[in-house]
Amino acid sequence: MAEKKKWSGLKTWKGSSRKIDKRSLFIQHITSKYKQMYENIQLVPFIHNRVYRVDKVFVGGGIELLSFGVDTGQSQKWEKLKTYHDILRDLSRRSTKRFVEGNAGMGKSTLTLQLVYDWCNKVPESYLCDVEIVILLRLSQLKGVTSICQAIKLFLLPGDSRLSENDLSSILNSTSVVVILDGFDEYPDQDRDSGVLSTLLQTIFQQFDVVVTTRYLPKEFALKSSRFRLTGFDEVSRNEYINKVIASEDEEAAEKIKTILRKNVILNDLCTVPLFFVMFVHLANESAEFPSIKTVTEFFRLVMKCVHKHFECKVKDINIPHSSNGEDHSPLTKLAFEGLIKEEKQTSWRKDEIISHIGNRVYHEYVKMGILLEEETSELDEAGRKSALSTIKTTRVKFYHALFNEWYAAHYLSELAARPDVRLDLRDGTYQKLLSFEKEDMLRHLDPIENEYVFRFASGLNSEAADKLDQYMTTRYGGEQFALLCVLEQSEKTEKVLKQINKMGTSPVMFHSHQSKLQHQATIKLLQIAANEDYPISSVWIYDNFQYVDLAAKTIALRSGITFPVLQTLACLEFREKDKKFSQSEVMDIAAFSSLCPNVKTLKFVYCLMPRFIQIDSLLILLKRNAQVLWDNDFGPPFEMNLATGEWQNDTGPLTDAEYQDEVELFERLARQSTQMSQPL
Repeated sequence: MAEKKKWSGLKTWKGSSRKIDKRSLFIQHITSKYKQMYENIQLVPFIHNRVYRVDKVFVGGGIELLSFGVDTGQSQKWEKLKTYHDILRDLSRRSTKRFVEGNAGMGKSTLTLQLVYDWCNKVPESYLCDVEIVILLRLSQLKGVTSICQAIKLFLLPGDSRLSENDLSSILNSTSVVVILDGFDEYPDQDRDSGVLSTLLQTIFQQFDVVVTTRYLPKEFALKSSRFRLTGFDEVSRNEYINKVIASEDEEAAEKIKTILRKNVILNDLCTVPLFFVMFVHLANESAEFPSIKTVTEFFRLVMKCVHKHFECKVKDINIPHSSNGEDHSPLTKLAFEGLIKEEKQTSWRKDEIISHIGNRVYHEYVKMGILLEEETSELDEAGRKSALSTIKTTRVKFYHALFNEWYAAHYLSELAARPDVRLDLRDGTYQKLLSFEKEDMLRHLDPIENEYVFRFASGLNSEAADKLDQYMTTRYGGEQFALLCVLEQSEKTEKVLKQINKMGTSPVMFHSHQSKLQHQATIKLLQIAANEDYPISSVWIYDNFQYVDLAAKTIALRSGITFPVLQTLACLEFREKDKKFSQSEVMDIAAFSSLCPNVKTLKFVYCLMPRFIQIDSLLILLKRNAQVLWDNDFGPPFEMNLATGEWQNDTGPLTDAEYQDEVELFERLARQSTQMSQPL
């Protein structure tokens, strides 16, 4: 971290009889604000009387760093971090911009609250202990704000604070500072080209170490930033949360939750998303329907049923009439949908704007239920751009979480797609609505990777819409697997889809680096369903896509960003890694992972260079299973590993040093040729 000049110390306000340390007062103000934030974590929107301190519920989950390695044969790879603290391990690294990426529900905002908790409470393991000031700002609140001091004055200091923006500037420029900006993708200025946001960020990035959370990485920051991503909850993380939050109060309930997750693969997969998992854990006793859930749509419908049930009980207790029954939300669904299909997503609205769409009574009911949240923001006139004193405070409204936004948007999409005047033109794969959107693809900005659940929910809500969306996904994205996953949302078609999934496992299933992340994500979910149904999976090929094995999480990390799990019915696992030189530790980890898949009888490596020997400890389970480990360079018969000795052998006996050296030279020659061919003329 760049050296900062020393703060001059004590200052005196006119009329004060004592000297006041402005820096200490500033820290007192922001720590008090942070305490209000991190001590009031509401895990389920409608349970207002149960709030938690962030450290009591926070679980790190999976976090990865995009690193640039010279010894891996790859220009960059995602590496798993041991702990969330490592995001700030090196505060003096070349890049002072750290972007933490994660899809909806992955826990980005909760992570930011844990970071400020660590700073406020001087948690020894935290690298923020040595930082004098930490600033946490939510970008969703900063419409029109042009300076960090203005933002701090508006949203972190009490209204009667006598600290001026000049005071704040002096403090920040005289000490070590880390700035945390939560929700880049939620910034409310829809016209980002106005320069307001870029001016604000440029100033902050030049002066401070910064952590930014976002659903996607802005292209302009991709090359000069450290990139991290949240990968969700594996079984270890889920058990940690259950033991931390539930078992301490009710061990029987904790075991019940673990049992349900073990038996229900759909729910188990859904609960890799921390938000879904937390809602399930705290609602498991609300309904006997949770163990039998077969689709994501059923899960969320049940969550919403619990939300409305709690609200109805509450208003009956206090004898207040209500109009919201869970179905009376058409204007809200239209608003949610139209916000998501814009090129620059709109996920918050002015309070008066949203009331004009859904009505005053329904609005207040949805706020009381916790589905809609009010958030204080600012609107600045020209004078206000120079000083926070001229700022007009306003209230903007957003959904409790982005996944609730997608749920309501999906209702509108399902109704729209099912209409006869909305059809799919298979010639160009675009929707045609024979009204104001004629010959326009309304969904062109609705990315199925970023907004997966909009499509899955919409398919589960309406079978006619599902058929059109199935065709749309297949023709527009080539996403047959994702389309199949969407069709699976229709409970009445489950048997038909399961037959297709069973058939899928009879031939090799490929995870190629050229395939989309969407395809990999959907394919893995379908394979998990196949394994849970005890359908045989003949072979999986990981093609130029291997990153590393995470034995603690029982997964293989793919370069596409998806993790490949243990599959109970997988028979053959094949790695086709062109120009890849496997290390001994990598092969040992792969062998150990294969041992976790009880039916793997063949482990194969193709187009790559393998280590001369493998330590036999990692091979013992495969040896007892009478499995094969093969190495095929595609230029002659493959070598087979002697699992008892860890040596490669062929028909003539063990591979000699001279023969292995021939393989090394062949590999290096082919790698050079491949590099030359890939270079532009």
